[in-house]
Amino acid sequence: MKTLFLIRHAKSDWSLHESDVNRIITEKGKKNSQKVATELLNFSENNDVFPTLFLSSIAKRAQLTAEIVTNFYRKKYTIEKDLYTFSVSELKQVVFKFPDEHDCIMIFGHNEAFTDFIHEFGSIEIDNLPTSAAAIIQFPVQSWNEILKGDTRKIIIAKNL
Repeated sequence: MKTLFLIRHAKSDWSLHESDVNRIITEKGKKNSQKVATELLNFSENNDVFPTLFLSSIAKRAQLTAEIVTNFYRKKYTIEKDLYTFSVSELKQVVFKFPDEHDCIMIFGHNEAFTDFIHEFGSIEIDNLPTSAAAIIQFPVQSWNEILKGDTRKIIIAKNL
């Protein structure tokens, strides 16, 4: 069984006129990420499903979100430059290459890639995975390159908490 936690970055701050990759998150985004992190950890504890690998896009907003969430798990994240994508086909190629020794992986990244991935591989339809939101999908396979349609175990949206 493989489990993928997809975490969309918190709301980014456009007021500083930074480049896309360098935008930070807003204060509200930080608070929302903490709410989502609490729910993620509760899910992990209640279902005995703990990520063993945490990967973030190179974008500063994704890294800041990853820092907040991984602190709840008392873990560190690694930067995966190929997660800085908005394309589901590129995201699939990243996921298919995940190391099989990790049965549960948490990734931090971007739309449209995340919403499109959930549509293609999850069992619940959503219009959009908003900022500070997460989806958890389980796949009944032994290898990441074998994933097909999975079971969406949970969708967490900060504004609903």
